[in-house]
Amino acid sequence: MLNISGKIEADRKEALPLPMFVLGLLERSLLLAEGSVQHRLFIGAVLVCCWSSLRLSDAQHTKWTSLQSGSWCLRGVNFRTKVSRRGVPFGLITQGIYGFKREFTRTWVAKYLSLLGEEWDAVVSRFGDVTPDCLFFRSTDSEFAPMSYGEVLSALRCTLISLGLSAEEARDFTVHSMKACLLAVMAQRGFRTSRREAQGHHQPSGRSARLYSRDDIWPALEAQRALVQSLRSGWMPSTPLGRGGQHPTPQRPFVHVNVPSEPSSVHPRFPLLDVSPPEVSHEAVQVDRDESQAAGISDMQAPTLEASLSSSSESEQDAGTSGSVRRSSVAISATFQPEECDEFLFLQGASGTVHVAAPQEGASGTAASADGHTAHLRPRCGALAKSFAVLSTVPVGARLCMHVACRRVLVL
Repeated sequence: MLNISGKIEADRKEALPLPMFVLGLLERSLLLAEGSVQHRLFIGAVLVCCWSSLRLSDAQHTKWTSLQSGSWCLRGVNFRTKVSRRGVPFGLITQGIYGFKREFTRTWVAKYLSLLGEEWDAVVSRFGDVTPDCLFFRSTDSEFAPMSYGEVLSALRCTLISLGLSAEEARDFTVHSMKACLLAVMAQRGFRTSRREAQGHHQPSGRSARLYSRDDIWPALEAQRALVQSLRSGWMPSTPLGRGGQHPTPQRPFVHVNVPSEPSSVHPRFPLLDVSPPEVSHEAVQVDRDESQAAGISDMQAPTLEASLSSSSESEQDAGTSGSVRRSSVAISATFQPEECDEFLFLQGASGTVHVAAPQEGASGTAASADGHTAHLRPRCGALAKSFAVLSTVPVGARLCMHVACRRVLVL
């Protein structure tokens, strides 16, 4: 008999990582205020995903109240991710490639948070006291809505073309290229697995030790700092190779100098909460390296700070929020299951887009009455608008919301 139980090996289709020179060009665009405000907000979201290795779905489940900035790092919480319903913290260093190490106001993070704070003020002035929970969004005078996968992909490729890539080169990249960016470069540099696991939010070993460490993002931040030091010392990553007959985008050299830019003001919605790195970290790293080298272990394999620090993301974030994150009318309910419903109501905004309605807690939202009962509704995707029309059926030829939360119902 022929044994067919064995797994057939096949090549996996993987997204090409964004080259590091692209990150440098994106940072320059923010630092030099090139392009419209909406374009720079999009660039800032791309950089957050690249530096903290976030999936698009992770970025679209991030409450703005969870973003906390220090003089050298930005921290946040994804209240729901692909691998966790209870939330996962993330962090990134603010210096980047062209920023000033000791001047936060001259970094791309400062520029981005200043724009994000102004956008938040504008959203509140139009729709009331709400907290947006997505980093990629469309914002107009009448509507605020998260961008769909297709919209983000199209905007990302158009941005790459505007940076000098050809249309053929831009087509090789997907939204997952943002997450793969630093992970691929760290692998080229020879970072050991524990560092890359911390950067990529992968499931680590030793969960019990990590449960009580309370140091969720230090390992990832240390890995990013080590990478930036390598880049600034002259090391250049090689071209990320494509699979099979793919032609990868060649890595281009870039000058590691600070970009002279005007200092950015700190927005009141994102105050500077300084969390300095532990002073003992450098000494501990040096001691470990000396001991490891004395034992004949290579420097790249020597245990460093992040090997002893741990992540407690699974236990710390209960119900997808941290202590500093407040519940808002924009958050998506994780308990609402469309498969359990026999009928749906729909909401149509001024733009004409039809969204799937979901129940809204409290007295906010769009009121709908039936059989003497009144319920308050909101779009499942979290879109905001000054007013919505309640529909029992989808009009023929209407524009449908392509966000996965609404599309999941509309295609049933």
